[in-house]
This record gives sequence, C-alpha cells and structure tokens, in this order.
Amino acid sequence: MRLVFICGCGHTGTTILTTMLSVHSEIYTPYVETWSYVWDEHKWILPTLYKEATRRKESVFLEKTPKHIYHVDKIIEDYDPKFIFCVRSGYDVVASLDKRYNDFNKALDRYIQDHNEVIKHDGKGLVVKYEDILDNPGAELEKICKHIELPYEKQMLNYHEMNLPQWSDVVDDPNALMRFEQIKKPIYRPKHTIDKTKCHTKEFVKIMQHFNYEV
Repeated sequence: MRLVFICGCGHTGTTILTTMLSVHSEIYTPYVETWSYVWDEHKWILPTLYKEATRRKESVFLEKTPKHIYHVDKIIEDYDPKFIFCVRSGYDVVASLDKRYNDFNKALDRYIQDHNEVIKHDGKGLVVKYEDILDNPGAELEKICKHIELPYEKQMLNYHEMNLPQWSDVVDDPNALMRFEQIKKPIYRPKHTIDKTKCHTKEFVKIMQHFNYEV
C-alpha cells in the first residue's frame, strides 16, 4: 500500500480535498489528523494505522495533517511517499485564521511560515490551489489522480452526498468540529472581509507572487 500525504497551511482546503479523494475506490484515509511527526506522544498513531490498513483492498493510504509540512524530509526518509501541498490566497487564509484565533498577527505569521515551508519543498510534491478546486474540481482531481498514479473517478465530486465517517483530531481543537461539519456541504467559496493593506508585509507579498496570486 502506497502512502500519500496532504499537508500545508491550515485553512487551505486540506480537509475538503482529503475527503473528496477518500471517495476513490483505491484510496483509504482514516479520517483523523495523526500529528505523528509533530508530537512525540502521537508518533505511534500513523504507523499503527498504516499497518492495519495494509490488510485492506485499497492501494493508497492517504494521510492529512497540515503541520506535517514541517517534516517533509523526515517523512520522505521513512516512507518515500507522494505529497500534495495545499495553498490558498493569503487574504482568505489570514481572514479565516484571524476568525479562528481572534489574533490577526498570529494568523498572518502562520500563513507566512506555513507557505514558506511549501516553497522550501518545491518540487517534492504537487501544489494544489484551493481556488482551482473551486473553479474546476474535476480537472484538479484528475490532475491529482495522475500525480498519485490512480485513474480518475467521477464519484469524488459527490463526496457530500455520501455517508462518510466523521473526521476526528487527536489534538483537542475546538475549531475542528466546525471545519468537519463544513465538508458535508458541496464545495463553496467562503466570503471573507479583511483590510488587505494590513497583510502587505514583504514576506506576504513575496509568497503571494510566488504562487501567482494577485496582490
């Protein structure tokens, strides 16, 4: 069973993308963020789930923990997997994280730090923009399937109509339940309001331009 990791900055569509892909007949995901490379007390979770999954019929084990973006090289050393890196316009990410943290500077710092990690690992995985999933989900899923060497299956677009397992998070995150409820809906474009000029640090602008976002 091959491994695929989805990671990147939080609030960039990692959960919705993983859920869509989980509908594929050749993909198994445990519907939990393992945090196995982030916290020592959780390092047993991923290998345990993976060992159990090898008895299943699917050919791909899909893991999603955004913070694993900081441990890409170690994951490669351990598993040599495929990676999918999720990114999104900084304005929407910062606005969403600010709503979560009630701390604009913390939101901005996380966007910058996490996306810089994606840039650091350029070439080690497939970069997927949240906006591209919104605009043409079929084409993006087809591109992702090609990256992980699976045939495209149209039923992934109907994820919200299926009785899928409930997502869980080994880290006690009060915002997790709200995010996991959102994936039961068809994919949509959230409306965020933000003073864009507050975001315009040198690092923010550099990241936006790197991923071809309009500043």
